[in-house]
Amino acid sequence: MKREKKYIGSIIILIILEISLIELIPALEFYKHPLLSSLMCVQTEDINDLYWNINQIDLSGDVNSIDDKVKITLTNNVTNFESYLFRTNNERRWRRITDAEIDLSLKGIKAIIEVKAGNKFGEETVAVTYKIIKKNDRLKVFPEDKKIIKGKYDFRFETYTSPKINWLRQYTLPVVEDVKNQWEKYIALRRWVRKQIPFKDPVMKTHWDAQRILQAVWSDSTIGFICGAYAATYTSACISVGLNARIMHLENMEGDGHFATEVWSDYWNKWIFMDPLYDCYCTMNGEPLSTLELHNLWKTGGWRKVIKRRGHENTSIDTDIPEKKYFSLFHDIQLISANDFLSNPFTNIIDLLTAKIRYIRWVDEPNLRYNKVSLATKLILFYYIPKISRIFIIPLLIPLLLLVISILLIKEVYKQSCYGRG
Repeated sequence: MKREKKYIGSIIILIILEISLIELIPALEFYKHPLLSSLMCVQTEDINDLYWNINQIDLSGDVNSIDDKVKITLTNNVTNFESYLFRTNNERRWRRITDAEIDLSLKGIKAIIEVKAGNKFGEETVAVTYKIIKKNDRLKVFPEDKKIIKGKYDFRFETYTSPKINWLRQYTLPVVEDVKNQWEKYIALRRWVRKQIPFKDPVMKTHWDAQRILQAVWSDSTIGFICGAYAATYTSACISVGLNARIMHLENMEGDGHFATEVWSDYWNKWIFMDPLYDCYCTMNGEPLSTLELHNLWKTGGWRKVIKRRGHENTSIDTDIPEKKYFSLFHDIQLISANDFLSNPFTNIIDLLTAKIRYIRWVDEPNLRYNKVSLATKLILFYYIPKISRIFIIPLLIPLLLLVISILLIKEVYKQSCYGRG
């Protein structure tokens, strides 16, 4: 009889537990949980880890003591680099070379050399002018400061040989065909991307794959996506025509997130924030701003002076989100350290766990380093427990336990009845 009571008590406890879980799960899901990307991110206070540069050329040289010729050595950080172009003393013709060395015969003790680089997409960098002075069998190069900045963390770039690049180029090249200015190309591509993708709750995963996204919306007018799809598609669209772009993740203090992009401007010589979902960029005093600059303006209150623009017009544009709420997204900023999602689509959380996709988070005074233990606890409590409970514990595990205990109870009752007959 004691065993029967024990089994009956277990069944009652399990029923109460199941009812409690059914009531508790929606309450847990009400709270916002941190993202796994935040738990796995790299955190840095070194600005170079986020704001390394690109499309830079460094020049150094020495004098050959045997024949008194000058040897120039070139280095660059041009993605998909193909060749250098150079000319000396303002000559008309640019000469193209594919190696990194130039032999010059100086007439006199000084010369001017201009150098630029081309990539495999046909885009060229801005020309850099150097003054070369030969003195006492030594060579001085001005400017002599190194321009290439590197961070500690590798960035994985899309390559010219990516199998989906040619597919995307057939749609993006006509967009910029008659646009000569690099900045105008960025704006034209941003507007094109915004027109292609309806803004709706997604019914499928994007994998940050521009081909998958565009084919989906072109084949079914009911399909749409949110900010991540715009950022990924715009980034790949820029790359497909030889420009440089990368994805940024923004988050406010309440945990609301947003994906946008940064593009590299040769004219401004920096990364500049672009928001393809809201089809805009941000300026102050006529200069386009980076994500970090907007972060600093948010924390100091200077964001009120920022103008959101679509093109060159010096007027503020309206978006369907209040200004303060929009700029609050710059409270916390992270860089996604890859842009090769045409050849390496983002598939699942394994990419985060294995650092195939790495987020690099900026740390400063308002945004101290994450407590990873606290983040993991919140993620388990407010995301994984509700999810696992809905899928397994409530529909499967508890009924299974109820069934097992019921069988044991029936077995015990049967055994007691057998004893009674004996």
